Amino acid sequence: MLAFHEGLVLYHGSYADVREIDLERCAPGKDFGRGFYLTTDYDQAKSFVALLPNRLSDQYCFRTEKAIGHLVFEGSDVCEG
Repeated sequence: MLAFHEGLVLYHGSYADVREIDLERCAPGKDFGRGFYLTTDYDQAKSFVALLPNRLSDQYCFRTEKAIGHLVFEGSDVCEG
């Protein structure tokens, strides 16, 4: 996988056509708070909206020269409890 600073292809599963990222439209109370969630895994993006009738999976290419807030997870864990 490319390092974040090298550029990434990221995917977002949505029920709406996203023309721009607007955090005010993002629902609060998600796992890591309000935010625009992206993944490097196309199938994971599709699974986020698998049960919605008007689902979309979009590809986003980001290039930025400034630092942006982000979290990178090397893997995923399932918490059982």
